[in-house]
Amino acid sequence: MQHHRSKAKLLNATIKVVRTKGYNATRIEDVCAEAGVTKGSFFHHFKSKDDALNLFWTGYAWLSRLELNQDQPELVAELFVGIGLIERSVAIDPTVEHYAGTVALAAYHARPAGEPDEAKRMFELALAETQRKNLVVQLTYATTYACIEGDRALYERLLNEVLSAEDPDPNQRLSNMLAKRGAKRYLGKQRMIACGFDMGAHPSSPKRAGS
Repeated sequence: MQHHRSKAKLLNATIKVVRTKGYNATRIEDVCAEAGVTKGSFFHHFKSKDDALNLFWTGYAWLSRLELNQDQPELVAELFVGIGLIERSVAIDPTVEHYAGTVALAAYHARPAGEPDEAKRMFELALAETQRKNLVVQLTYATTYACIEGDRALYERLLNEVLSAEDPDPNQRLSNMLAKRGAKRYLGKQRMIACGFDMGAHPSSPKRAGS
């Protein structure tokens, strides 16, 4: 009962703060202060599998907001909130949305000056767990890790795998169709040059970003 009261308190606090300050100005500290909980305990009020889906999409929306407001340092400084929400979702139920949380975290670790080994581990885990049927995994693996690490061979192999897949899972047909469109776009010359690939050279061993 206490668990449900705490979640309701956080939800009501969030609604109140967003109505008062607006979505873009809302900070995690404001919500915690309004709800009377510490920032450190915020994520642990969510424990059920039903929470996992909501945590993932809330975290995803939070990160999307930061992507659109990169010129606002006070918002970018709260990157940890979106990541924390997704990490909590994955901890509760990693299978949510066909391992989308694991893919999102892998992409985060693949960022420049990030943790490439952890990114690769998580992408490979997602590929194994989804049996390579969620083509968004391959697309994201290529466009983040392979691009940033300068691994053109991996980049092209993953994107060509997406394009050659017929219909690996009817339940993911729409997202896989969109992944195919993305793969075709990212195999274009302009996108590959943006990754730093030498279009006059044949794909070879990976070249680390900045080398």
